[in-house]
Amino acid sequence: MLVTATCDCGFRCVDTLILKEAEPVEWTIQVEDIGDLSARVVRSNRGKMQIPELGISIEPGPACEACITNVEGILCQVEDVIGRVLTWAEGAERERAMALLQELEQVREGRKAITIIISDPSGNSAIISNKATKCTLPEDQG
Repeated sequence: MLVTATCDCGFRCVDTLILKEAEPVEWTIQVEDIGDLSARVVRSNRGKMQIPELGISIEPGPACEACITNVEGILCQVEDVIGRVLTWAEGAERERAMALLQELEQVREGRKAITIIISDPSGNSAIISNKATKCTLPEDQG
């Protein structure tokens, strides 16, 4: 069940409530061409996302919201965060942020391959694509 709560003050919360128990799971997809950008990504509020080739790790925090998007939407979210970093970064941090933006553009154009990995101790995340692979994680790794 997808739950969305909004307040007149502007606060918004989106979450998924799973009505069943699930095993800890890890989903992986190789993003190799433009067609892979449309693969559906469902990340619960407990799912950790990684893009190893870019050194990106997205850890869920206490106010983490569930997300239903596609690979391209994930790339847009990462670009937004990098854009915020660029408002204050200097020197090597700024150069690294600019390099990441260039690499993300290459991914969008199908010129650079990446791997997206979602690890979820609640078992409620998924990557919906024929190219995605799923494996069950041991309870202590979830």
